[in-house]
Order: sequence, then structure tokens, then C-alpha cells
Amino acid sequence: MKNFILIISLVFLSVWGYAQNQIQWMSWEEMLKAQEKQPKKVFVDVYTDWCGWCKRMDAHTFTHPEVIKLMNKYFYAVKFNAEGDDIIVHKGKTYTNPHSFPGKRDTHQFAKYLLNGQLSYPTIVMLSENLDSYGPIPGYRKPADLIPMLKFIGEEKFKTQSWEEYISQYNQ
Repeated sequence: MKNFILIISLVFLSVWGYAQNQIQWMSWEEMLKAQEKQPKKVFVDVYTDWCGWCKRMDAHTFTHPEVIKLMNKYFYAVKFNAEGDDIIVHKGKTYTNPHSFPGKRDTHQFAKYLLNGQLSYPTIVMLSENLDSYGPIPGYRKPADLIPMLKFIGEEKFKTQSWEEYISQYNQ
């Protein structure tokens, strides 16, 4: 019996440890449900299936231990396929991809909204607890580039200093 309990404990701890070593990605709907229980800022990774730089961010940036720690601490992390067919409801408006069908790639209305019509992948969009955008951040980001951004928004440094002031102090 003791061995059984020990084995179950080890399995639980290894699964729990693995979960802590990756970003807890969720869908838009899952994020909305989580937001109702415990509001947090939202990190949206806007990507496409064909985007090589998106895959590189997945493999190199989103696996970095400090990025994982900050993302899970301060944000609900949402992956959003800019050419997907999810139905998204945001602030009372419904967004779809009306021209989505197999073999045809078209941009989702919500991607156009989040990116202010400037379609570039990957693009990061961070949102407040009220789901207001801090603005899109296009392009591939290395961990060293993303970490200060996550801290600036996550720790709400923007309330007391500009990005230029913050990054200047951060780099010293």
C-alpha cells in the first residue's frame, strides 16, 4: 500500500511539475470563463499555421523558463489562429471568418480587429483585465526581447513610467 501511495504521489508531482514548465495556453472561450473567476491580463499570440516565425517563437521563446514563469503569473495566455474559424465574442460583437473553408486561407475578423488591420505574423497583443488592448506588437521576439515587455505590462510599470524610461533602466 505504501508503494502504491508513493507511486501515485510521484506521478502527481511529475505531472504538476511538467504543467509548471509550460505556458498554460487556452482558447478565447476558456479565457473568458477564467476571467469571470479571477481577472488577469491577457496575452494573445496571433499566428497562422504556415508562419515559420510563429513556429520558431513556439519552439524557442515560449519554452524559455522565465517567459513561462511570467506568462503564467501575470496573464491568461491565448493562442489565436488568424485564419481559423472560431466564433469570437468580444465586447458585445461577434467575429467570424466568413470565408473560411478547406483549402482556402482567409483572415479572421477578430485578427483584423486585434491587429488594427496591420496583418503580420506572429503578432502579440496584450489586453487589460477589461480586455482593452495595449496595442499589437508585430514580429518575432526572442526571450530577451519579450521578458521586459511581460514585466512592463504584467507588473504595471506603464502606470508610472514610459516604455523608453523602463527599458533604459531595465538594460542597465
